Amino acid sequence: MPEAPSPSPPANATPERAKSSEDRDLTQAPLLQTVVRMGIPSAIGFSAQTVFTLVNLFWVGRLGTTAIAGVTVFSTLLAILWAFNEMIGAGSVPIISRRFGEHDEPGAIAAIYQTLFFKFGVALLVGGAGALCASPLVHMMNATGAVAQEAIAYGRLASLNLPLLYCMVTIWTVLRAAGRAATAMRFMLGSVALNMVLDPLLMLGMGLGVRGAAIANTLTSLLFLLTGIAYLASGRAGFRLPLPPPRPWIRWKIVSSIVRIGFPATIESMARAFALTWCVSRIANYGPVAVAATGIAQRVVDLGTVVAVGFSLGTVPIVGQCLGSGQPQRAAKAAKVAAGVTLAIVAPLVLLEELAAEPLVRLFGSTGAALAASATAVRMLAPIQAMLAVQLPLGSSFFGAGNTVPTMVLGLAFGAMCPVLLVLAGQSAGIGSVQLVWGALLVAYAAEMMAFIALFRRGAWMRVRL
Repeated sequence: MPEAPSPSPPANATPERAKSSEDRDLTQAPLLQTVVRMGIPSAIGFSAQTVFTLVNLFWVGRLGTTAIAGVTVFSTLLAILWAFNEMIGAGSVPIISRRFGEHDEPGAIAAIYQTLFFKFGVALLVGGAGALCASPLVHMMNATGAVAQEAIAYGRLASLNLPLLYCMVTIWTVLRAAGRAATAMRFMLGSVALNMVLDPLLMLGMGLGVRGAAIANTLTSLLFLLTGIAYLASGRAGFRLPLPPPRPWIRWKIVSSIVRIGFPATIESMARAFALTWCVSRIANYGPVAVAATGIAQRVVDLGTVVAVGFSLGTVPIVGQCLGSGQPQRAAKAAKVAAGVTLAIVAPLVLLEELAAEPLVRLFGSTGAALAASATAVRMLAPIQAMLAVQLPLGSSFFGAGNTVPTMVLGLAFGAMCPVLLVLAGQSAGIGSVQLVWGALLVAYAAEMMAFIALFRRGAWMRVRL
């Protein structure tokens, strides 16, 4: 079916800025080239954040087991506070990318500032609450003694950093929405590199302990937030973010749209997290070997998941811009191409993991019974990567369209309820093996992928207006 021509820029569009190496229109450039150009930098940037988490844990580990335990305790609480950032982010990306696709630069700028203001205000509230309630929250997690002291010391400063951190991440999101995925990647890599330098300097060199880790995050967030705003204000991103912000500063119509789109995504994410936590609690019933095997398999599966998430992040702006420019068929084709490219990358990885499961898990120091259990877990869970390679890029069409209610329904049904129900059914049937839980997760992901494909093909998401 031929694609609709891109409409001419409206009268309120501002003059085109100086061209850069990334100035290739997401609504016009060849799709395969566009998907790869957006997907690979997004995957690299996403994986860099994972690497930073591991390196940060390494330096905290130099402070001792108590420090690791303290940071781990409050990091669990921060993950809950981070859900508000994900809600606003999921709600803002389709709006911003649509406005860019419509060549409505003033509309895009308004959405960007509303996102920044909204995130900053929400982060002040949740971050302030986290700092003020750090002690009771930590003790609610059953932390005591020195572990509780470390958790509180780290948590108070980390909570106060949330406004800067929320807004810094928004700069990366805006760059991707504008088609500057490579620039967003460079900002992400730069922030990770600076944090890796500041962590040992502040924690060990200056003797600040876990407080040093939180201060390092704050300094990095502040520097890269200011640098990002300066970059957007310079016009080098293909548009110029005006300083000071245009009035009115609060536009409730945009804020309500952000909440309407982002809230279902947050419910889905939290439901999945609770379901996974429940599954892990079931696995724990089978002993430490089963838990360790699951953890190792999860780290192996994360290799392909990073690729799928990266291409999904890169495809959302393509879908949004194409829908904004009146090209729904191109938006659908972009999601299909992204799924194909992601699967082509992930499939050989899955095959390697299936054939070389034991050598892979030996890298984690597994031996004896743990080696056998870990290899079995890898073989059973590795196909999930291929399923996510299809599901997440296709799912980007719904997020790019701002149509998040259907994905929430599928997430609740298949991602949250399905594995729990399958495990309960298996246990009631007398199946007493950890492979029951692994199998339930595999079946749930397969069912969800098929449901996503069917929902994607219906095409209702292409008719959503923002």
